[in-house]
Order: sequence, then structure tokens, then C-alpha cells
Amino acid sequence: MQHPSRLRQLTASVSITALLLGTWAPLAAAQSAPTPSGETRAAPSAPSQAPSPTPAPPAAGSPEQAQPGAEDAADAGASEGAHSAEEQREAARVAFEAGRAAFDDEDYARAYEQFAAAHERVPSPHAEYWMAASLDLQGGREAEAARAYQKFLAHPGAMHVGEDKVAEARQRLDELKAKLPARITIVTEPSGAQIAVNGVLQSGTSPLMLELPAGPHRIEATLPGRQRAEAELQLQGGDELEQRLLLPEEPTAAPAPPASEPPPPALEPSERSMLPAYITLGLAGAGLATGTVFGIQALSARSAYNDDPTASRADRVERNALIADMAFGIAITLGITGIVLLTSSDDAPQTAKAKKKQPTLAVAPVVAPQLGGAAARLTF
Repeated sequence: MQHPSRLRQLTASVSITALLLGTWAPLAAAQSAPTPSGETRAAPSAPSQAPSPTPAPPAAGSPEQAQPGAEDAADAGASEGAHSAEEQREAARVAFEAGRAAFDDEDYARAYEQFAAAHERVPSPHAEYWMAASLDLQGGREAEAARAYQKFLAHPGAMHVGEDKVAEARQRLDELKAKLPARITIVTEPSGAQIAVNGVLQSGTSPLMLELPAGPHRIEATLPGRQRAEAELQLQGGDELEQRLLLPEEPTAAPAPPASEPPPPALEPSERSMLPAYITLGLAGAGLATGTVFGIQALSARSAYNDDPTASRADRVERNALIADMAFGIAITLGITGIVLLTSSDDAPQTAKAKKKQPTLAVAPVVAPQLGGAAARLTF
């Protein structure tokens, strides 16, 4: 036969479970309450009490009769637990009904507070839906409403609220997300980087949280001593994400090779003066004239010698003939030199040494016994 003490405890547990299972039975009826779109439905009915089974009396001669104190303690604990659960259920029911009344009166701020209080006492997807609807209708709390709808739709028991409520929640969530900015947190490695969005520098350094409108965005991160990092993002309204960027170190520049000595500048062709050529040709002309004069004198002296051959006339003939020959020789030499100086090419660059050694001409008179003339010396 089963022990009466265990039977009493089992009976109490069954009673508590029955109470908890009936907690949201009246709240489920709230699906017929007004929706965010303004539809009017019947208010939720009062919760019904689940009957508690009556425990069987203990059999005669059982340990419960021998130990009445233990029996009383078990009964007291079960009764206290059931009483506490009942209080929570009742408080949740009252708060939920107050929230429904405030919602009907379009006092959505109070409605949210009451639905939140009911959800705190006995969590339920019903309360989550009406919390989201209350936030949605307040205005200015779109981001909170979107998160509340997301939480409701993620609840495993969301379908117990009703397929129509789930569909409405999804539709409103999509509409809200289209209007909301995306929240993006930019984290860089290393941190402290400057962040630019679409070329516009943002205030602060990474890690940095930004709110950006939906659409494409280019994120750039810069940090001294590091290479630039970029990312192209396509954001949706209401997105909350984290973007990580790695900024590699700048490559170390190789040491520059030692500078080699610059090559000597190319020597430009210098414009050679034509003065030496003109002087040389002038002296050649002078020598030619001198030779001609003394040649004529030699011929005249010879004619005189032929008429009257004397020793003095013979000396004069020889002297004039010698000077004429020397003058003609010098004239020929200087003439050739002058022609060379005039016709030689001046395109070849001259070295420093060549520039210093220009052709020079020296002419000196020559006087000797029974001899007169000029001597020329040309140095290259």
C-alpha cells in the first residue's frame, strides 16, 4: 500500500501544477482585445480557478499517525506554495486587465507599464505582444517597438497568441525597420583609429557606435603608422551589427643605396675665336708683300750688276733675293696655317687643357750682317 505522506505531497504538487497551467487561460482570451490597428474586440474574461483534488485520508496504523508533526509540515509547505502561486496569478491577471483598460482608453504608456507588470509576474507571449503594440502606438519609440516585436516573434509560444497577431507583428516589424536607422559598432585592430563614412570623418575613434540610414555605405579606418582599411556595407533599417577592421602595419622602407657621384657634365662645344686665323692670314699677306718687294729689288739690283758688275751690287742682289725667298716661305707657311684654322671643325668639345693651349704666333725681325728680314713662329 502507498505511503500516505507521499500521497499528500503528490496531491499538493498536482494542485499547484493545475493552478499554474490555468494562469494564462483568461489572458489568452485577450486576443479578442483591441489591436494596434484599432479593431474592437471582447475584453478578456476573468480567470477560472482550477479545482484542486482532495487528498485521501491516511490509512490506520500508517507512519503518518505515528508522526503527525511531519504530516503537518508537509501540508503547510504545499499550502504555502499554492498560495504564493495563486497570488502571482491574481496579480498578473489584475495587471493585464488594467493594461487592457488603458489600451482601450488609448493611454498606451500606462498600458505598456501594466502589461510589463503582468509579464514580470507570469511571463507569457500574450503580454509580450501587447507590450510591443503599446510601444508601437505611443510614437517616438519605434526602435523599442521593433525590438519588442522581435522578442515576441522569437518566443516559442507566439503562435498561441493567434496567427493573426503573429502576422500583424511581422508586418509592423518590417514597416518599423524600414524607417529605423541601422546601428553599427566599428571595431578596429588596433583601436583608436579615425573612422570615415562615405568620405565624411566621424567624431571619436574606434571602437565607435554609429547610427546610419539604410542603404550602401563605405567605411574607412585610418591610423598613423598603419595601412588604411575599408569595408563596403549594405545596411537594412533596424540592423544592429558589428564591423571589424584590421589595419596592417606600414611596410618598412628598405634603406636607400649610397648615392653615387654624379657624372661630370658633358663639355659643350665652345665657340672658337677666329682671330688667330685672321692674324695668321694677315701675316701671310704681309710676308707675300715683303717677298714681292724684295724680289723686285733683287731683280733691279741684278740688272744694275749686269750693267756694272761690282762687289757691292753683287751683295745687294744676293741680300734682296734671300729676303724675298724667306718672305715667300713665311707667307706660304702662314697662309696654309690660316686656311687650316678657318676650315677646321669646332664641334668637338675642348678639354680644359686644350682650352688653355690656344695656337700662338710670334713674329720677330731678323737682322744680320749683309742680311735682313722677319722670322715667324706658330705654336699649337
